[in-house]
Amino acid sequence: MSEISNVKSHWHGLLISVLRPSPDFAARHYDEHRFNCLVMTLVTALAGTSLWTWDFTHDPAGAAHTVWLRLATLPVALPYMAALWLRLDRRLALVAALFMFLGWEACFFVIMGRIEGGFVYGLAGFMYFVFMPLLATRCFTFAGNAALVVAIVAFPEVVAMTGAVPLFAADKYAALLVPAGNMSIIAAFIMAWLYGANDAFRQKLELEAATDALTGLSNRRRFRQKLEEVARRQGVVGLLTLDLDHFKQVNDTIGHFGGDELLIQVARRLQACVRAEDEVARLGGDEFAVILGGEINEREARLVAERMLEALERPFSISGQNLTISASIGVSIRPTHDGTVTQIYEIADAAMYAVKAKGRRGYGFEAVKTAV
Repeated sequence: MSEISNVKSHWHGLLISVLRPSPDFAARHYDEHRFNCLVMTLVTALAGTSLWTWDFTHDPAGAAHTVWLRLATLPVALPYMAALWLRLDRRLALVAALFMFLGWEACFFVIMGRIEGGFVYGLAGFMYFVFMPLLATRCFTFAGNAALVVAIVAFPEVVAMTGAVPLFAADKYAALLVPAGNMSIIAAFIMAWLYGANDAFRQKLELEAATDALTGLSNRRRFRQKLEEVARRQGVVGLLTLDLDHFKQVNDTIGHFGGDELLIQVARRLQACVRAEDEVARLGGDEFAVILGGEINEREARLVAERMLEALERPFSISGQNLTISASIGVSIRPTHDGTVTQIYEIADAAMYAVKAKGRRGYGFEAVKTAV
């Protein structure tokens, strides 16, 4: 039953990511498809511009007055392409895309009215507009693309209702454009679903690659990345490194499986001691580290270190046995201009070994301060 529940939860999560995506998901979707959409829009705009040759083949006299409308295809697309190139907010880009499509359709309306029999072969043009979001605006979420398709299908009908284009056979166009629009929306949903599934799988792999398999904490790789992120964002790094005292003797006493269970319980207690903005990592063996986020100062670091020492000194229950341990903690708080993140880690590590050298069971700052 749990497997069925997990499958249902997985598919439900995918559906939510398609219909109501998170800002992070939408931003990734936009960034990953932005360049391809830019290229496809440029190709489409150039193709639309060159179609003046088709107009001349069909009706040379009427086409003489449509060249400038065909040439307008490219400048009408420029705001959208600029939004993609400059990586503007995706909502601004969506508005620019709407302006582009409606501008293209407006130009097409005028062209069809000036070409003999234009409203006959114009059906093919409108059908092309309906499916364009699958190529040129795939960088948007399903909701954005569905809205664009609805606007593209509705625009000709709205124009026809105004009576501005008396030759436009609105009923015939609706008979074809509405089903085509439905197909385009279904295709957009399927593409968004596939992207969501791929994104979820990729996120899972990235999480597994950054997680310690035993404790579920961040691993050394993620620890390094987070440390560099904090250094770039805040300019100050607060770091605590922690080793369990005499862990080899613990392993010899309760066995490696018991040692693993102890590490799992230690990880849980450490997570309960830190603040929400801090991050706990297991670097390997019985070595842990805490990256301080938010407010970074000596007082906060002391409070975190003291809570961890107090938590670890409470007895652990391992395979029916009560076990008491202690830990040694080194602390380093330094501006990033005072050394690389590697050097700052080495300073905290040296402080921890200084605590060990003075009898273990305590914490110390930088290696020059006395362990408490």
